[in-house]
Amino acid sequence: MSVDSATVRGVSEAKPQARTGPDAFGMLVYVLYVGVGGLLVFMFAWSLRGAVETQNASICGALRPEFRSRVRATVTRGGSPVAEASFNPDAKGNGVETKTESGELSLLLPHGPQELVVATPDAEPVVFSLDLSGSEDLAVTFDLDSGTASIDSREPFMAPEFTAQDLEGNEVSLADFRGKLVLVNFWATWCEPCITEWPQFDQLAQRLGDRDDVVILAVSIDEKREDVAPFLERMSLKNTGVKVLWDPSNSINKAYGSDKIPDSFFVDESGKLSTAFVNVRKWGNPEAYHCVDGTVGLGL
Repeated sequence: MSVDSATVRGVSEAKPQARTGPDAFGMLVYVLYVGVGGLLVFMFAWSLRGAVETQNASICGALRPEFRSRVRATVTRGGSPVAEASFNPDAKGNGVETKTESGELSLLLPHGPQELVVATPDAEPVVFSLDLSGSEDLAVTFDLDSGTASIDSREPFMAPEFTAQDLEGNEVSLADFRGKLVLVNFWATWCEPCITEWPQFDQLAQRLGDRDDVVILAVSIDEKREDVAPFLERMSLKNTGVKVLWDPSNSINKAYGSDKIPDSFFVDESGKLSTAFVNVRKWGNPEAYHCVDGTVGLGL
C-alpha cells in the first residue's frame, strides 16, 4: 500500500500549537482561592487565642482568675505628646490614678471593656473607651482633640523579667525557669493575708511533688532578709517546696501591677504573663491543683 507523498509532507510539516498560560479569569479565581484560604486560616488561628483563654479561665474558674493587659499610653493634642496628663480611675475603679511627665505612661488593666478618664491641667477631662481581651501588650494613642483611642500595636504580654536573691544570697532569675509554668507570688512576713495563704502554697507544692514542669516562686518584699527564715521556721515551712526569694526594693511586684499583697501570677512556658490572682486564694485545695495542672503546656 502506497502513501501519497504530499500527505506525508503535510503531516511532517505540521507545527504543534504553542502552549498558552492560564487566562485572566483563571488567575483571578486562583488569587481569590488563595486569599480566602489564607484569611480562613488566619481567622481560625485568631479564634484559638480566645479559646485558649476561655479554657484556662474554665479550668481555674474556682480561683477567679484575671487576664491583664499592659497599655503603653501616649496622650496627644495637636499631634504632640501632652505632659502632666493624668489617668484617673472611673466609677468602677478599674483605672489607676497616675500622672505622666512626657505624655507617655504604662498601665496594667484587667480584660474587658474599660473606661479611662484622662485629665490635663488646662482642659476638661476626656473619657476614653477600650476593649481589652487580656494578656496583651498594647501601644495606644489617646487623642484629646478627637476623643478617640487608637491601638498602634498589639503584642503578647510578656512577664516582666526579674532577678532576686534567695535566702542564701544567690541570684535567681525568672528566665532560669523558661519552659516551665511559673507561679509567682508576692508576700511579706508582716502581711496577715499572706500568713493565711502561705501554708496553702506549701500544700500545693507537696501536691506537685517532684514535677519539673511547674515552679512556685514566693517573692518576699520584706525590708530585711533575716526576717524571712525565722518566719518560715515558726510556720513549720522551713523545708517547703516553694522557692523563696527576696526583693526589698518592691520593684518586681510593682512591675507586675501588684500594689497590695498577696497577689499571684501565672507565667507560662514561653514567658507570657497569662493570669493574675488578686488577693488570697486557697492554693491547697484540689481545685487549685487542677488549675495548675490544666494550665501546664498551654503556653507551648
